[in-house]
Amino acid sequence: MAREVVVYIHGVTPKGQYSHQWQYAALHEALRKRIGEGFPEDFCGVEWGWAAPDSPARSHQLLDAAETRLGARAISAVGDASDFTLNPLRIAVNKFRGLMIYGLSDMFYYVSEDGKSAVRYAAAAAIVKYLKPMLADPQAQISLTLLGHSAGSIVAYDLLFYLFYKERKIQSFIDASKVKAPASDAGTPADMNAPVKLETLGDLQRLKAMAQLGQLRVRRLFTFGSPITPLAFRSDAVLSILARPDDGPKPNRLTAENYGLTINPESFGALHGPRWVNFWDKDDPIAWPVEPLMLQTPDVVKDAYVDVSDDITNAHGEYWGNEDFQKMVAEAW
Repeated sequence: MAREVVVYIHGVTPKGQYSHQWQYAALHEALRKRIGEGFPEDFCGVEWGWAAPDSPARSHQLLDAAETRLGARAISAVGDASDFTLNPLRIAVNKFRGLMIYGLSDMFYYVSEDGKSAVRYAAAAAIVKYLKPMLADPQAQISLTLLGHSAGSIVAYDLLFYLFYKERKIQSFIDASKVKAPASDAGTPADMNAPVKLETLGDLQRLKAMAQLGQLRVRRLFTFGSPITPLAFRSDAVLSILARPDDGPKPNRLTAENYGLTINPESFGALHGPRWVNFWDKDDPIAWPVEPLMLQTPDVVKDAYVDVSDDITNAHGEYWGNEDFQKMVAEAW
């Protein structure tokens, strides 16, 4: 019997928030109560972009502190500028400035050469560590559900492409030379050479092999507050697809098959309903629909509108505790 596995990947880290495990645990417990039998008791919670106060940090772990410090100076500089023009929209602009430097900066970092490898490695390390006993079993079957918020949705989306698109090589997914560890207790920087880095990458390749052999399926991909659609323009390969004419001989949308979303091996139980459900709120300026990006909609990929807040500065973080959102995820499980 396949083991059901649930993975949570956070996105924007509010100033001063460190571990997201309490957020993961609260949502997981809410879903367990609604779904009941079949929903796993435990979960894998990915952490990235922060380090605990007074602890060594390097690479992606510096993101929260860098955003906080530069953001405070930049927002202060904006406020110091004198302009007495009567512009009623400036209130909204000023609100969005904070969201941009403290929120969108996560995405800017992730799409950088350093950031994408560092964050992908952090996510992969957490997931394969959780899956370690199953990866060691040659007969194991894993039914995977990913819940990704904001930039975390992009990490989940990119991970599935690596696992299920046969031609995607691990060297293209994670540049190991970009993966750095925090300084040691003695203050000596570590570059995470073998054995830890190689073991993690080897386990990730084992997970990909399971996907290719039909031992791993995606039960569901749930994304919320996701900027996947505007961040689709990250590679020439994707641009060459999206730029095709609407009435051309080839589609100008991406295919869900490359993300494992149309695959359900016979050894797994039957699934009904969309495999990828993307939740978004119009008052969340970072959230976008994904159906315009993908083929196989809405039977495989579906947008689900949910009203989590009417405040553009708060809506992006309000999905986690919203009862309507929790109910809709449970119904789609």
